[in-house]
Amino acid sequence: MVLAMTLAGTAACSGSEPTRKVAETVTTASPSGLDGGSAGTSTTPVTPTAVPPAAAGDTAEAGAYGTELLTYLRTTVHGTHVAKVRVASSYKVYKVTLETDLVRGSGATQDEAVVRDLAGKLLTETAQWAEEHPALWIGSMEIFDSDRDVIDFRLGAERDDRKPAADEYGAGILAALHGSAEGAHVTQVRLTLDHRGEYELAVNTDLSSHLPSDYSIESAQAFTTADRIVLAATNWIRDHPGFTVAALRVYDSQRGLITIKVAD
Repeated sequence: MVLAMTLAGTAACSGSEPTRKVAETVTTASPSGLDGGSAGTSTTPVTPTAVPPAAAGDTAEAGAYGTELLTYLRTTVHGTHVAKVRVASSYKVYKVTLETDLVRGSGATQDEAVVRDLAGKLLTETAQWAEEHPALWIGSMEIFDSDRDVIDFRLGAERDDRKPAADEYGAGILAALHGSAEGAHVTQVRLTLDHRGEYELAVNTDLSSHLPSDYSIESAQAFTTADRIVLAATNWIRDHPGFTVAALRVYDSQRGLITIKVAD
């Protein structure tokens, strides 16, 4: 049997008229051409190899949400570690799974503390993005390493019927912090309802990122500044009792947790 594929560029060698791309057609000689009969051709589309999507969901809405989240994560400091985002629903409450290239165990090139730090930052980015995009109710988030083992897990925020008022309260705290000695480091304030139905305050800053085991001068300075931010926020909250804030967290420029204060 004679087999001829319409490869691009064949015409230049044989003088025949230009052929079409392989991705478009495959042309084969009919067996009748071997016994003196008229040669025939059949054109068969070639299906490209399917590439699994980088974001997936069990509904169209969940898939679109996952795509938006992945697009955002890829813009963050450590977002290149995220290989895939999955969004699955259970009674209208959604679970987000981040699959990453983070390696643990014998083949790891980074300490376990570093991997867990990166995972925590990616979960914080995910949680804060989900709070700003409440089209789906995210009940939980988890992050996997390269072997699909869970590195970390986090519960999502509750739906908040007082969100407009909470946003206004948070804006008041932000204005107060900007007027404080450390206010230049504060980039965002978020007041959200946690999974227990209690309000938590998150303060995002431009402070440098350090591991908990880092005892350098720079790390100490970042912690001291974060502590002063906590004090200023706590004083404002005490004087403005519109919301009961159960915990206050300060994050660095990479969404790593610097310090946390739990209400007495």
